[in-house]
Amino acid sequence: MGPVLFAIASAALAVLAARLAERLLPGARRADRLLATLLLFVAACCGVLLALGTAGLLSAGPIALSSVAALVCELTLSARERRAPPAAPSEVRRSSFAERAGLALLCGVLVWWASLTLGSGASFIWDDLAYHATLPAWWTRAGSLELMPLNYQGYYPANAELFALWFVAPFETDALGNAGVLVWLALLALGFVAIARAHEVPLLPVALVLTCFVLSPEVALFAQSYCANDLAQTAFAVAMLAFAAAGDERHVSARATLSGIAAGLALGTKITVAPQVALVALWWGTRKPVDASRWRLLALFVVAAVLCGGFWFARNWLVAGNPVYPAEFGPFEGPFSAQVQHRTTLIPTILENWTRPQFWQRFAFRRLDWPLALGLLSLCGYALALLFLARADEPRRRRYWLLLCVAGLALLALFPFQPFSGTNNRPSSGLHHPIRFLTLEFALGLLLFASAFKGAGKLRALLMVVVALLALIAADGNFAGHAAWLTGGFFVALFAVYVAEQRRTPWPSWLGTLALVAPWPLLALAAPALERAAAARLYAFGGDRPMGAPWRVLEQLPDGARIATITNDPGSHALYRPLFGRSLRFQPVAVDALGRAELAWHERGSNARGWWDDFGAPPPPSAEDLLRNLAQARVEFLLLSKWPAFPTDKQGLRVAPWPPAKQAFEGVVGARCLHADGYSELWDLREAAAEPGEQR
Repeated sequence: MGPVLFAIASAALAVLAARLAERLLPGARRADRLLATLLLFVAACCGVLLALGTAGLLSAGPIALSSVAALVCELTLSARERRAPPAAPSEVRRSSFAERAGLALLCGVLVWWASLTLGSGASFIWDDLAYHATLPAWWTRAGSLELMPLNYQGYYPANAELFALWFVAPFETDALGNAGVLVWLALLALGFVAIARAHEVPLLPVALVLTCFVLSPEVALFAQSYCANDLAQTAFAVAMLAFAAAGDERHVSARATLSGIAAGLALGTKITVAPQVALVALWWGTRKPVDASRWRLLALFVVAAVLCGGFWFARNWLVAGNPVYPAEFGPFEGPFSAQVQHRTTLIPTILENWTRPQFWQRFAFRRLDWPLALGLLSLCGYALALLFLARADEPRRRRYWLLLCVAGLALLALFPFQPFSGTNNRPSSGLHHPIRFLTLEFALGLLLFASAFKGAGKLRALLMVVVALLALIAADGNFAGHAAWLTGGFFVALFAVYVAEQRRTPWPSWLGTLALVAPWPLLALAAPALERAAAARLYAFGGDRPMGAPWRVLEQLPDGARIATITNDPGSHALYRPLFGRSLRFQPVAVDALGRAELAWHERGSNARGWWDDFGAPPPPSAEDLLRNLAQARVEFLLLSKWPAFPTDKQGLRVAPWPPAKQAFEGVVGARCLHADGYSELWDLREAAAEPGEQR
């Protein structure tokens, strides 16, 4: 029944979003209405989940009932209003071949991206198994949006994970959990197109730079991750900018509201977008609109942003006394102290090496390595914006292009001060180069490059196309195994655009409704096949480190089994998602290296261990202490593993160590080993006891 209710709920909110978009933006450009529709769909899904999750009613039935009720309310209100009759249909405007090719290329890119996200089932990286996929699993099992106490990431803003929950809760599996990643790219593409249409930028170069973005190996990794919150933040931020100044003064109040919705969704995904949100708030507060006061526009923006992104910060404030917990910030205390935050930034590395030219050369190369050809193309976009776009024919449009440019450059300037911009979240981590944190800046640079085509002469436009194509070729583009999807999608879309334009009148409106409703039953029908693919990929996790092997054995355990894991990483870095089982039948338990139950971070008190204090091998516990600790935590099954160590060192000589708790099992009797492969062991502790010699 869950898949049927999922299809009903999704179709209802899709139709609701389309109707609201038409109500907010009557007569607006199609690109703006489509962007508003998809943005409102995401916001509606998150709103339903927030309301039901707070009330403890997270299940397929209440979700479907609430979604249908919301649509019925909108239909009732709409029927009571006196609305002007729709304008008579006009003749379909014939587009140029370049416009058709641009639209077809966009469709081809989306088809190719869909083949990555949904074609082979959900894929998982470390972050996904630690918290991205763990959060929706925890909420689904709890039936509410209660705080997940397994690790510190449970306090993070989680709009991307919340939207993934829409595809998890009705199915009780996360086979469709990464469907939201397809939505993020569609939202980004529509944001690009909306900006291009508003400012008369040719569609083909916009489609070309979007292709460069999607075929970047770094971005392609998002398609095979669980919820891709960096891509989600980028999509929301581009939508926020698209509505901030759309090239005309119509529907300005609606655009301020939509811009605020996108801002809230972005801020509730990653707090690092806060400077850009503040910049756009300043934009609305300094505008001179024709039919509304600037204070009203600013209020609409702020209220919408708070409603769509404030839940996570309000929850942290209520439970921990700090809206940005676990980070220490201003008067708010947290275990992620200002000193440790500074240590993870790029600033210490820059201060230590700022006089070395080799450092700056390597620094610039690694931060532009999308690969390098595409990074330079994005950087050229900012340069062209400063050279050409600031000379726009109208002051209003010049101000908007400068907004785009400043939005990207400001984030680039602030990036070295961002926590984890220089090191990973562990004390032994050296300098690393997380360019995925620069996804928004990369995308804006490419958009600015495409925008330079506006008003360009034929020679300059041809030169820029050649540069973009050469960058794409040099990037090696991730064509392997998926070129047919991109090429096929392009030609099918090109043919479809041509056929559509042969009609002298627009297509009937019911086709639009069908397009909103049809994908959801198809997605629900595909769930079983996608579940098999996702399970196979999960069990193959680890490559040379066969971490996924014991996860398959977990499926044999009884419902409600309480499972803990001890590895060479502390509990805050454990891979919890597999401990739920594929059908979310089990209950993971967080324990430390000695088997002691972990409290939620905000419950540990002022004398609690610090952010990194759990790293480093503790002395091995006795069998009696280990079993007593695990019994107090009500652990029934324990997964011991050498993770994250490799089976051997780089020379292939030394076997990777077990965690210290493994030694205690030499004094355990009655425990039953359910799996052992030399790298991991799964133990049944329900009848375990310490040997008499271990008693103290």
